[in-house]
Amino acid sequence: MKIMKIIDAILFWVSLAVLILGIGLFLVINNAIINNQVVLMTCLALGLAGGIASRLLLGKSVNKNKKLFLIIASVVLLATTALSIYIILQTAIINFWQPVSLSMSITVVLITGIVLQLISAVYTLIFQSDSKKIVGVFVVILSFYVSLSGFAFLQNMNEFENVETSFALFENGEADYTTFRIPSLISMDKDSINEIYGYEMEHDVLLATAEGRKNSFHDRGEIDIVGKVSTDNGETWSEVMVLFEVAGEVGKYGNPTPVYDSETGLINFLCMTGVESNNYKYSTYNIRCEINEDFSITETDRINLNDQLNIEAGESVATNANSLMIGPGKSIQLESGRLIAPASQKNISFAIYSDDNGLTWTRSGDFGAGNENEVVELSKGELMMVARETTPCDTTHNEQYQRFAYSSDQGETWVQAKESELKTPVCMASLAGFEDTVYFSYPDDFLTRGNLTVAVSKDNGDTFDKLSIYQGAAGYSCIETNGNGDVFLLSEVGAVNYCEQLVFAKIKA
Repeated sequence: MKIMKIIDAILFWVSLAVLILGIGLFLVINNAIINNQVVLMTCLALGLAGGIASRLLLGKSVNKNKKLFLIIASVVLLATTALSIYIILQTAIINFWQPVSLSMSITVVLITGIVLQLISAVYTLIFQSDSKKIVGVFVVILSFYVSLSGFAFLQNMNEFENVETSFALFENGEADYTTFRIPSLISMDKDSINEIYGYEMEHDVLLATAEGRKNSFHDRGEIDIVGKVSTDNGETWSEVMVLFEVAGEVGKYGNPTPVYDSETGLINFLCMTGVESNNYKYSTYNIRCEINEDFSITETDRINLNDQLNIEAGESVATNANSLMIGPGKSIQLESGRLIAPASQKNISFAIYSDDNGLTWTRSGDFGAGNENEVVELSKGELMMVARETTPCDTTHNEQYQRFAYSSDQGETWVQAKESELKTPVCMASLAGFEDTVYFSYPDDFLTRGNLTVAVSKDNGDTFDKLSIYQGAAGYSCIETNGNGDVFLLSEVGAVNYCEQLVFAKIKA
């Protein structure tokens, strides 16, 4: 009997230690997105203390109505187990909850701690017949869930900094889309639009596009490319327009990477598409589109880039190794008229370029390891590219920094990428330029996607000054400038998850 009690104690205290370790990892890794760590730590500490106290104070066997208490304890244990399974599935597998889903170490340690707590409770119930000790386990687990749920419920969006204006442009749930992700923002020259189409625009036209995900945050499923247009410098916007959708089956249009061609007046809308029935073997297209008077778009022709570049369509995930992956974010048009689109394959970044207004494309030399890249033209004619690190974003990794490469031949070849002093948590970032200034938007953290920042360089990316934009959960972004030098940003942000809404902001540059 004494051995049984020792085993019982070891199971409980070891499981509690593992759970506390998981909480510690949660606090350290998610520091960038937690508004008030003291409040969260206090809630968690009180909950764990309640569980320990219940365990110690109620640790004696029940003599009266023992059978009834055992039945109640069994029900409590089953309910706790069911709740644990549900929470684990929701936060780590089925849906996305940034504080857990972006860290495999947090996920594993917390799940281990919870499972060991449940094993401790089962052991107590079977071998000790001590129903009251089950209450301690129940209080520990329940208080842990309540504390994290309270944190998620009570934590509000932070205020944006260093912006002239900011507001949610795409809000989850809008137009029957569960989630909006993968922002893209381009500015279209008003003089070119007016000359080619005969319109009378007073401002450059902004086109904001994104993936509209109908059922969940996941990278696969029923996913459309949707957009909104502003003709008054971002003050007001159109309703959501569905630009590209898979008809008749489950499938995806994704990675919007458009560019406006000021010579033809066409939007070259580079993107990827795949369907569930074909195991999402993505094909990559340049869909050239005319601009209608209401600024909806009409497809004129579609170029299969896999065929042109002799790259077979292949099964892919978000930052894949097989398919021709385009963008996401935006492509650019150089002063020479050449179109440049960022691309990658097998986790190697490069560019593709067109000298005939998007009809035919050529692959550049390699940037090096990376994917989800973007390009900007510098004032002296060079090009600058950034690419996302290939480290899986949910695995523990060393401190990593943004890497840039340069091209002096209009994107045909690239020098070896070099590290900057700007942090990265492994996430897509964005580049834009105006005259002699480069703007770079990214999440400024090593461990999690948070602290949205715009870094500004006056020396072609050699050094940067940082502007904090949003201190909280923040993921992908797309930064853009117009002909007047205004700087705009479309970014994924949230109170807890970075994919809660897409916010448009005009930066104080």
